Amino acid sequence: MKTPSHRVLFVITAGTLLACLCSFFFWNRATAPRVIDLEVLSNLRGGATYRVFGWHNPLSDTTTWLHVVVFPDNALKAGLWFHPPATEPGDAQLLHDVARSDGAAFAINSGYFTDGFMPSGLVIDQGIQMQPASDEPVLSGFLVVSEDGGLQLIPRSAELPPCESAIQAGPFLIDPGGTIGIHSDDHRSQRRSVIATTTDRRIVLIVADAMSLYQLAKLLHERPELFGVNQIDRALNLDGGPSTALYVDLGGPFDSVPATEPVHNFVLFGER
Repeated sequence: MKTPSHRVLFVITAGTLLACLCSFFFWNRATAPRVIDLEVLSNLRGGATYRVFGWHNPLSDTTTWLHVVVFPDNALKAGLWFHPPATEPGDAQLLHDVARSDGAAFAINSGYFTDGFMPSGLVIDQGIQMQPASDEPVLSGFLVVSEDGGLQLIPRSAELPPCESAIQAGPFLIDPGGTIGIHSDDHRSQRRSVIATTTDRRIVLIVADAMSLYQLAKLLHERPELFGVNQIDRALNLDGGPSTALYVDLGGPFDSVPATEPVHNFVLFGER
């Protein structure tokens, strides 16, 4: 039988533990990243949805803005667009100008390119291989477009299917099969552009204005509903930083996330 002093000590200890648990719970809730200012435009061309939201981190008081386009993978025709080999950056056409003149519904920048304004790694254009694949670790995947305008994200280790065009990029943020592909955070926060496919056959175009690869991979893996999908099957990182660009045809002049410099190649999505 507890003495009164023991009972008092027990009550004080239990109360202190409960208070600590409650404080920890409410601190976690108060400091957990959260969505702010979500806007959704539905029923765009190809049955697409365009989402814009802020991912706010209360601890650093920073907000990353993400632009996301989602549409069924057979709703629109994909096509890779390349600048001619002799093009100088000063003479390059901007993604948004090409997308508008082509009548595209959406466009996003794609593969990396060198200081000499030449693509890095594999290039296939109109069924002809223009450059071989690179074995650089970061370039771990291929964005492949078939003759009928279908799009696939293929690991470099897999056999490349017959295709109309292809470009090399990477790394995979979500590996084929839905597992996270980035396992450590280098804390290098910059603009990101990503193309993904889902388990229910949707294509997802993503632009983020300031995230590390690990942060974006973790968000895609753990919170796919923020992107308007159930589960990401694979997600391939594209050339980010100043090359990041997204075009969305909203019928007006302010319909895109513009690049801060010309890019060598990009993916267009238009009517079949």
